[in-house]
Amino acid sequence: MNSDSSRVVINIVNGAACLMSLLEQALRGPCTCDLEGSASGRLRNLRVTFDFPASGPKLPPRTEAVRMIWNGTRALSERVMVQRRTASSSGLDLTFATEDVRSPTDWCFHEERHRIVIHLEGRLRSMECEFSSGPSARVLPKAGDIWMIPAGCRYAALAHGTTVSFVEIVLPTSLLADAELPARVSHRDPFLKEAVSRAASLLGREDDLARMLLHTVTDGLKLHLMDVYGPVRGGPARRRRRRTLSGMQQARLRERIHGTLDQEQSLEELALLAGMTIHELLPAFREAFGLTPWQYIIRARLEEARRRLAMSQESVTEISLDVGFSSPSHFATTFRQHFGVTPSGFRRALRSP
Repeated sequence: MNSDSSRVVINIVNGAACLMSLLEQALRGPCTCDLEGSASGRLRNLRVTFDFPASGPKLPPRTEAVRMIWNGTRALSERVMVQRRTASSSGLDLTFATEDVRSPTDWCFHEERHRIVIHLEGRLRSMECEFSSGPSARVLPKAGDIWMIPAGCRYAALAHGTTVSFVEIVLPTSLLADAELPARVSHRDPFLKEAVSRAASLLGREDDLARMLLHTVTDGLKLHLMDVYGPVRGGPARRRRRRTLSGMQQARLRERIHGTLDQEQSLEELALLAGMTIHELLPAFREAFGLTPWQYIIRARLEEARRRLAMSQESVTEISLDVGFSSPSHFATTFRQHFGVTPSGFRRALRSP
């Protein structure tokens, strides 16, 4: 065989005609053949010449660049529903859905009603979510994991995987007597999960028994939500509940942390700002934000660093020190553990054509 940038010539000697059909199947470009035979008609030599484009084979398109969670600066992705069924009963609106998330998919809500999402099946490759008031996390939901999105709270998530199935419950705030529903991520409520699974199995049936049973199940769901997530009312005296952070307290803490990322943050200062003891602050903070104070601070620093890597020309060293990391190496290690890529790699991916 001899070749240059655009032509390949193959010499096949002694009885190579049997390979001709294979060559015809394999070649997809113009070719010429020179045959040499003997007096007996036996093929002694076959010379095949075929041409490829000088530029070589076309490469597949680049995969989509790293996408950031939706913040209002780009268009929302289109959602691809494989199956979607709905039911309304007992004051609840239920949606049973299967969705294709092979492309990064935005899940965004901002409503006047509470929304509860129960993950039923399907595995995600990645998922990141943010609440305007509440926990923010990178987490892969397991079957039975529950997301609670309070009324009036902005929620945005970016999910990527294959196909996922879930149930959404939408309920008016009056159902919980206007009690504040805390934002939750990966919450577990076995009764809620089993009840929606039973409701899903009944939804496709048309018989009277299934309709009556569906109403009974959703009525039980409503009572369960009122009992577990509504205000405490009546009955014998209950054990004193641990303190929680109000919306105003959460806003003060969030403003303090995000406004002083380059400074040391102490539990004493945060507790004083919230009007609590450290012992009271720790569980209240975790319930409100889904993370410990230190985890939240680290995440806030990383998110600000990621934003500046994407939007500014500052060096990695400048950014790492400005957001409160002790050294560029500590920043690079933490960034990679959290996002799966180094700061420099993240910036290169965003700026690749």
